[in-house]
Amino acid sequence: MCSNRWHRALACVLLLAFLGCAYDNAIKRGDELYQARNYRGALAQYEEALRLKPDSQEARDKVRRARNDLLSEHVASARTLLAGGDVLRAIDAAGAAYQLVPDAELALTVVREVAAKTQEHAAGLLAESNYASAVNALDLAYAKLPPAQAEVAPKRNEARTTWARALGDRGQQAEKAGRKGEALLMFGKAALLVDNQEYTARRAALHGELSAQTVYVVRLVGSDPGAAAIAASLRGKVLKSGLAIVGASDAAPRADARVKLSVSRPAFDTQLRRRNETARYQSGTQQVANPFYQTRLDAVADEQRRLTEYENEVTKLENAVTRYQADVAREGDTPNVTTGAEQNLYNAQNNLESARRRVIDQRNQLQRARDELAREPQFKEEPAYSSLVYTVTTHTLRASAALRGTIEHADRRPELPLAADLVVEAQDDEHPPQRTAHLAGDPLQLPSQTDLANQLYGQGSERLAAAILESHDGFRQALLRRGQTAPSDGERIDAYVIYYLADPGAVDPATVNALAQLSGIPDAPAALAAP
Repeated sequence: MCSNRWHRALACVLLLAFLGCAYDNAIKRGDELYQARNYRGALAQYEEALRLKPDSQEARDKVRRARNDLLSEHVASARTLLAGGDVLRAIDAAGAAYQLVPDAELALTVVREVAAKTQEHAAGLLAESNYASAVNALDLAYAKLPPAQAEVAPKRNEARTTWARALGDRGQQAEKAGRKGEALLMFGKAALLVDNQEYTARRAALHGELSAQTVYVVRLVGSDPGAAAIAASLRGKVLKSGLAIVGASDAAPRADARVKLSVSRPAFDTQLRRRNETARYQSGTQQVANPFYQTRLDAVADEQRRLTEYENEVTKLENAVTRYQADVAREGDTPNVTTGAEQNLYNAQNNLESARRRVIDQRNQLQRARDELAREPQFKEEPAYSSLVYTVTTHTLRASAALRGTIEHADRRPELPLAADLVVEAQDDEHPPQRTAHLAGDPLQLPSQTDLANQLYGQGSERLAAAILESHDGFRQALLRRGQTAPSDGERIDAYVIYYLADPGAVDPATVNALAQLSGIPDAPAALAAP
């Protein structure tokens, strides 16, 4: 018990020493950073020291000092940036000051200064019809300068409304000119800026109309069974966004691509390959010498040898007793005196008695060995094995067909040729039962020709799907080239929007940037998103 208390006390001492060391290091590092005028780094170190020692007045004082100095730095930076006309970075600096010490009068003062200057700046941008920059500045000030939200909100709403109105006018003009893609972008951004049912409705209507128009419709045509099977597997399947596959008889408003497909009748060929296998089996039993019998026999011989040795010892000792008896007789009576002859006789008689007992014990041991030998069979029966050589036949069923055709394009792009040799194989081993070896037969289990034909058509579907995707990519690339070469900004915007809607998930970032620059709408993808 005392030992446990001692260990706990030691652990506490070590922990306090560790915390004290970490605290000192944090204070020291903070002081170094503070001297280098790195107030942000110093504040982080002082806050860590305060975390380690929450009751440290020293750490609290240093945190307060570093925070105030960092606040002054943010305020000075905001005013410098404001004086240089860098309003956006000034907003960031003022917001940082407010976040650092929200209730500081210095922070509130610079927030008001920056908010006022931002509104002046936005007014100038609006006068220049630079709506995006004006809204961006006011949105940033509204988000990062909470104390000035009430002050900024009216100008922000005015800027958003003004830009939305201008976008709505552009959208109407573009729609009248037949540039529905450009119109969608304008109404889409206007609907994001303000809550206006007219903009929202036009955005939804244009998005639905253009989304339907930009779906790349591929019609599959082919009358043979293989072509019909492939068409059935692909018809209605969504390979990617903005692509639809229809059959020859399906109703569709148009066909952007027409696939003429033919698949030859599948040909089947079976190849056989034979090989020999060997089966080892138990053909019966046989008598073999029992190694344990020989062990028992050797044990009997060992026990018999020991018995003979013990019996010979008894004979020797009997002769010794007779000899010593004669010696004692010659000496005659020796009252009260034990002679050497008498002592020898006594020892020899004792040894003889021990030897006779050993003989009796050994005879018993010998009998036990003989009994164990009698119980052990001289021979034992064990399995007999034989080998059987039999023939295994490998059947390889091969199916092949030729897929041929073309993809014609409504936009007069060159045809895409279709040519693929379809091949599938199935393989299985077969051999009859080998009853002699107790081996079950392996029946032939190959798929039917119908199953193999369906596998061929599945392979053809994959090849055709890849070609359709290539055709769709060519369609989108043609849209992109149209946007890159269009004579006017409106036509370029219109083409880029159509290109975007054809597959929003696979748009070149450079195209998004070009669309933003042409339209003056930085977040064009958000404006084009499905409502």
